[in-house]
Amino acid sequence: MGLRNTTLINQDNYEITIPNSALSKTTYQLFHPGEDHRLRVIAVLPHGMNLDEFKKDLDDIMYSYDWIINDKATFLSKDYSEWGPKVEVSYWITKYKYIDCGKIIILENINRLADEYRKNNPMDYNNNR
Repeated sequence: MGLRNTTLINQDNYEITIPNSALSKTTYQLFHPGEDHRLRVIAVLPHGMNLDEFKKDLDDIMYSYDWIINDKATFLSKDYSEWGPKVEVSYWITKYKYIDCGKIIILENINRLADEYRKNNPMDYNNNR
């Protein structure tokens, strides 16, 4: 909190700067631990991976957790890099205590599915040189 502005960092690590004059004139909503919260993860997947199959497999894994809300996930293709497609995966949770470890669990499962894909679909790099 500064003299003229207040700076916040949200759960997605975005910095938000708010003029202090706005803070004194506005009503704010406090999110309670019992409410739903979104976990958003951005990941790069291997080249050639079928994104529809990946989403289905990841959903099957993530919906097995009782704190993940079924049918509220989003999956967006964000960009394409030299390493593969960049995707944004979001899941909604009901238990606030999973707000920190939930992203790690999502990333671990994304990495596991990507590793399985690489293992089952090895690329012959020698032919591409």
